[in-house]
Amino acid sequence: MLLRETLDELARLKASRAAHYRAGRRIEGEDIPGKILGPGYTREDVWRLAHRRVLERAAQEEIEYLSE
Repeated sequence: MLLRETLDELARLKASRAAHYRAGRRIEGEDIPGKILGPGYTREDVWRLAHRRVLERAAQEEIEYLSE
């Protein structure tokens, strides 16, 4: 399950950079890995970021569950 969630997060991070069109105008994507990791990041850095975000989200959900 952790691997699947990490792959999903990796896909979200990659999709954030995609350009889209709205009403015929090009809209540039937001480079989330670039904003977090800075310029010159590698694929391995993006994998680590995706994994870290999944673990942080799981920890937050556990905290919310325990506080109920």
